[in-house]
Amino acid sequence: PKCFPPRKFCLRKVAGELGEKECPDGFRVLINNGVDGCQSVYHLHLHVMGGEVLPDTGDLVKPPEDPNEGTIFSKIVAGDIPSTEVYSDDSVYGFKDIAPMAAFHHVFIPKEKNGLSQLRKATDSQKKLLGHILRSAAQNGLKQCPKGFRIFINDGYNAGQTVYHLHMHMVGGEQLALTRVNGADIAD
Repeated sequence: PKCFPPRKFCLRKVAGELGEKECPDGFRVLINNGVDGCQSVYHLHLHVMGGEVLPDTGDLVKPPEDPNEGTIFSKIVAGDIPSTEVYSDDSVYGFKDIAPMAAFHHVFIPKEKNGLSQLRKATDSQKKLLGHILRSAAQNGLKQCPKGFRIFINDGYNAGQTVYHLHMHMVGGEQLALTRVNGADIAD
């Protein structure tokens, strides 16, 4: 995995310069926060993992040819499919995951997809939105999981992305396991 300190902390750069070039079939971005989130270095940074099918990816789904294709998340935002809201503002919607991986598992999405099917599809004009989604997930994590949480983004086939509408997962509320890649534990 690659690790980026705050000066290089830019989701758009990670997706465009690292993820697309080094992990064209998919990558996962992880941000650990607090003791329960397995953070051991208290200096904001992120991990990028890829180059292989990552563990715990579930069913692998290829991305659609049209990045604006409607998704189950589009239907949730439209109110056509019910969800349990945990956050909402003009541009971001957060809801409880229907298959939680931890005591708290919330998903945060942009209300308007605008071609943002994957992190790698983000444009420079969407940097502010990406930061807002991340901040919304982090604020929710701080409120729900004061001992720590993890935020992650799956991008592409090998990372196990199954809904091609950019989304960030916030998991916590219990001691999370270390993430393993190539037999090695990934902690801060």
